[in-house]
Amino acid sequence: MPDIITSCPDCNIAFRALPSQLSAAGGLVRCGTCLLVFKAQDHLQQPEEDLNNIDYMPYVLDGFSDLPEDAEYEIEGELSRDLDQQIGDELESLTTDDVPAQFTDQSPSMLFDDELNANKCQKKSTSKLLSLFGSAVILAVGSVLLAAQAVHFNSADLSLNPEYRRLVQKFCAYTDCPISEYRDLSKIEISQFLAQDHPQHYGALSINLLINNKAGYEQRFPSLVIRFNDLNDAPVAQRTFTPRDYLQGRLANAIIMPRNRQIHINLELMDPGDNATSYTIELTD
Repeated sequence: MPDIITSCPDCNIAFRALPSQLSAAGGLVRCGTCLLVFKAQDHLQQPEEDLNNIDYMPYVLDGFSDLPEDAEYEIEGELSRDLDQQIGDELESLTTDDVPAQFTDQSPSMLFDDELNANKCQKKSTSKLLSLFGSAVILAVGSVLLAAQAVHFNSADLSLNPEYRRLVQKFCAYTDCPISEYRDLSKIEISQFLAQDHPQHYGALSINLLINNKAGYEQRFPSLVIRFNDLNDAPVAQRTFTPRDYLQGRLANAIIMPRNRQIHINLELMDPGDNATSYTIELTD
């Protein structure tokens, strides 16, 4: 490597130095005239003809031990700055030259595109959730409407079920749908049915009977149909009595028949004659 010609930045004295000499003190030299310590590489001179007679500088430092104490800190700071600069250059080289292409190719626009795509995916996910929620709500509302429609058109039958009757009654109070009354004539028991001549009126009959509602619910009083037949079981006479005809006393205006309570009924009618050999009673609405 050729010699180095440098000059003092303070007194402008030029001198030569060997590279091996500079490496001994980290490239630092001391001017023999003004004793200034400086970095030779920062003040290099181009070789010229009039500089050919410049002697080798005897003032190249052999080491940091040749420096004054106050200059050591200055040189250490300079070396530290140089080291930091070198490390920074190395890191910059690593980040630009040694990083794989799939990472270095990520330009700001591509990163923005990735972020935009992520936002789009998130929006699509949110939109999908909202769509599913909306579909669930529509399905639930549709199911409720279908159930309400089914109850409305079948309220008469559903109201006969004791488990549903109370709910159906509340529903029909708002929708004006029909409610079937509890009605089972087979649950009304007839006992002690007897027809005989009226004790006070000639040509009249007095009929007595007991009725009892054996159903688990109250229901309307039925109508009573009395039939008289001949020996051939052919009808001879018939008479129908409504609740207003046969109910007397405290039950005179009653409509609903209580449960498990015997009610005595007395009927009076004209004697159908000698052809009537038998009689029957039937409950109707």
